[in-house]
Amino acid sequence: QRRNYDGYAFISSRLLQMHKATGLHGIFLPFGVETDLFQPHAPDPRYACEVAYVGSDIKGRVRSERYLYPASGFDFALYGNWRLQPWRFWKIRPYQIRFSALSRGKIPQQDVPTLYATAQINLNCTAQDCVDWDVITLRTFEVLACKGFLISDRVPAAEKELKDCVVFTDGGSDLREKIEYYLAKPQEREQLAQNGYEYVLKNATIASRMEKLLAYLKEIA
Repeated sequence: QRRNYDGYAFISSRLLQMHKATGLHGIFLPFGVETDLFQPHAPDPRYACEVAYVGSDIKGRVRSERYLYPASGFDFALYGNWRLQPWRFWKIRPYQIRFSALSRGKIPQQDVPTLYATAQINLNCTAQDCVDWDVITLRTFEVLACKGFLISDRVPAAEKELKDCVVFTDGGSDLREKIEYYLAKPQEREQLAQNGYEYVLKNATIASRMEKLLAYLKEIA
């Protein structure tokens, strides 16, 4: 703001509102999906599972225990670096021991879209900073671009934008119950996944995000 730019674009809904409260204008411009890579794929038996998550242990104990650990009682395809480090054994948490045993290791990046399209349920666990600043993660849009079904923790902007595309959870027992419910409701999963796919094609591709940015630049020119 001190530099007095002509315009401002934010991936954070909260920052945008704080910015507008000072009397300046700007736009909400979430991440865009590279749909040449993230697109529907034929199911692959190698990645068939009830629940899937790709990531590593960087979200912290509270969020991992709340939004990921409840899936460990299902056929959970957990990918990423969850290997325990020997020098940390003195402070290992139970969820880390369980995830180290479940982890299927790293997945090739080019296979991630196939996993999203094959898994019955994909999970999204958002970093606390992104929740605090109201940022929709790129993973959210990438799963939907693959016509994958997604259960996510709550982010206000995502709940507003994707209310008919994503199932939101409070974690813990609520997540377990929703996993059980949607595993038994394939038609509901497919309809929500279709809604999400159509939303991404219309609103969340890199091209559509750039069209919105270009329109804003013309507006302030």
